[in-house]
Amino acid sequence: MCPLSLPESVGEACNRLAPGAHVYIAYSGGVDSQVLLHVASEWAEQHAFNVTALHVNHGLSPRADEWQDFCTQQCETLGLPLLCKSVDLGDPAGSGLEQRAREARYAWFETLLGTEDVLMTAHHAEDQAETFVLRALRGSGVRGLAAIPAARSQGGGCVIRPFLSQSKADLQAYAKSFGLGWIEDESNASRRFDRNFVRHEVLPVLATRWPQVSRQLARSAQNCRDDLVLLDELAAQDVKTCQLDAEPLFFEVLLPLDLAGFTMLSFARQRNVLQYLLRPLLIYPVPFEQMNEWLRQLNQIEPGANSELKLPGLCLTLHDEALHFSRCPAGKAMPVSLEWRTSTPLLIDAYAYELRLVVQASAPVAEVKTLAFEPGETVCVHWRQGGERVQRPGEEFSRSLKKLYQEKKLAPWLRRVMPLISLEGYIVWSALLSDFAPRLRDTQGRYYSFELHRAD
Repeated sequence: MCPLSLPESVGEACNRLAPGAHVYIAYSGGVDSQVLLHVASEWAEQHAFNVTALHVNHGLSPRADEWQDFCTQQCETLGLPLLCKSVDLGDPAGSGLEQRAREARYAWFETLLGTEDVLMTAHHAEDQAETFVLRALRGSGVRGLAAIPAARSQGGGCVIRPFLSQSKADLQAYAKSFGLGWIEDESNASRRFDRNFVRHEVLPVLATRWPQVSRQLARSAQNCRDDLVLLDELAAQDVKTCQLDAEPLFFEVLLPLDLAGFTMLSFARQRNVLQYLLRPLLIYPVPFEQMNEWLRQLNQIEPGANSELKLPGLCLTLHDEALHFSRCPAGKAMPVSLEWRTSTPLLIDAYAYELRLVVQASAPVAEVKTLAFEPGETVCVHWRQGGERVQRPGEEFSRSLKKLYQEKKLAPWLRRVMPLISLEGYIVWSALLSDFAPRLRDTQGRYYSFELHRAD
């Protein structure tokens, strides 16, 4: 037997799981994930976990379906359920194929992870060393050089990597000792990919002079991760100093920062604060040059001026001397079927919301138009496209939604991210416009209004 020990951080994560928690295994069928699946099946009995293997068929190899069949057979042998997902990565000859594949995998994984669920991946010490080298070649700072964390949050659950302290040789020895079979992905030998080039051309040369190079680089990554703790503690103090004492607006994901307090920090501390705040919100960090350029503009901006930094799914907006953080809506309308007097869960740009119907005995003000509302009626949740008009109760003519927003003195960036709810082409709800009275009535004379609440 070749025992494998859990790193302390992973052991703590496992111990925090409640009995019956769901553990997902990222399972490719290669030797690393094969060992992880085998070990996880034993952990499941010890800790009363429910284990499910996840296999992504990227369709890049002519043997992709054969690999999926192999994974199915292995899971049947171990008595573990397997979920498979085929993804389309576009042009396989295009740039960024490794990144596109990773994004596709984790996008699927995140849809499965519920609260308290865990995703385990089989990253090992050589993977850590390769990541450290690649990040160093890109000019990364401490956050980048910290490389692959042993545990991190993902969606409602977390990701843990139990083998980061193990070498590839350790995993191969374990597989051989238990007579495990595995598949070999021919693409792993291609020097076309940066990671493979480092694996086959760079690290072997270094190992001829420094035999423990992978372990040493992995240790450097861990040292950077330890330093990152100190940077995060400093960032938390700085955030507390310059964060405004106000409730975040409807679609803000963080409390705004006071520009005056923020720009009093040194340039390095400003960057550290933004990296600290943005890290949980973005899949990939903001490029160093892009972050530096925007910070340079913020520090030179004229009083009262506005500025915006658009990131994937996120906007940083300077307005009225405050720095706001908001999700950038995809802009796609979502039809939502509401059952009678119930609430409906919604997922808007990866944030959980609840859409509720509220019943009232009578209309609070004179009504102009009554819309019949029946069980199962479909409403539309959407965002401004421009030109929307509303007819408020007590008014004879419709008015521009833009003008109503202006009367409320809503900043242009807020108007863009405020969701709307429409029924039969009429806007019946808009965030931050509480004076929209109910205009929905059933056959028994009861009136209804909508409420949209953050569920997280």
